[in-house]
Amino acid sequence: MAFPVLESSTQVANSLTITAPSGIEVGDLLLFFVGYYDTGSSSSLGTVSGFTILHRTGDEFEGVACYFKVAVTADTTATSYILNNDFNDSFDLIGISMHRISGIGNTTGIRSSDFKGAAANTGTATTPIYASSLTPLTNDSLIVVFFMGASTSIGSVQTLSGYGITPSATLTERADVGERAGDNTGVTIGVATGEYSGLTTITSRTATFSTNQMTRDQNSIAILINGTQSATTDVSHLDSLPTVNGLVGTNNVAADVPHLAIVPTLNGVSSQANNPIWTPQVKTATTWTPEIK
Repeated sequence: MAFPVLESSTQVANSLTITAPSGIEVGDLLLFFVGYYDTGSSSSLGTVSGFTILHRTGDEFEGVACYFKVAVTADTTATSYILNNDFNDSFDLIGISMHRISGIGNTTGIRSSDFKGAAANTGTATTPIYASSLTPLTNDSLIVVFFMGASTSIGSVQTLSGYGITPSATLTERADVGERAGDNTGVTIGVATGEYSGLTTITSRTATFSTNQMTRDQNSIAILINGTQSATTDVSHLDSLPTVNGLVGTNNVAADVPHLAIVPTLNGVSSQANNPIWTPQVKTATTWTPEIK
């Protein structure tokens, strides 16, 4: 059993191009986060070539998105990635981060995700708390939390700290990037990750902005990433129980006896769990004497 590992991260402000995380290998999960604030020039979030949209929302004033992909051979030599967009005036403010995660437990690694956003002009809490509903599939998962805030009145670029989830886990900040214009408008994004043990549902997430002046909007995305699955330690490592001939089997081979929904047979003869399926037939001993001519 092993936790997924965040191997490397990059971040950038005031650009649609971001440097690729270091050391990308085939099969890694790549996450691409973006948050922007705009002055109302009808900008909209586009796409990242080769990535799938996990969450994307926004209007002419602000927006956030998360894109993901499982790395292929071309990604191992990629030096940068570009957000296709139409930002077109000097007051557009943007922050982007990318993250490389190894050890994902299935095709995409993403067990579940959740987006929460505050209505425009209502996101003023220094420490917003967002309800979550993320239930692990395996005992060893990686939780990724993203927060974005946009403001029309800040004296400096905002920063983030105090990341937390319920139930509690230790979270490490992986990105904290923002941009401020001369008219005191600004945007900030932050990303943190942590190992999460057990199968208890994660019910909330939070982070603290450096001031309470995030007056335009606040948004958050949470992602739960599967760890690799173990048939010897996970009590329930399958999404559904296996069946044999329509009978439901069990899924803990270390503790359940018999291990199969039905007793196996050989040539129509039933065997029992923990006993040999086939025993050679014992023949009566015979003695052979050569004939004397």
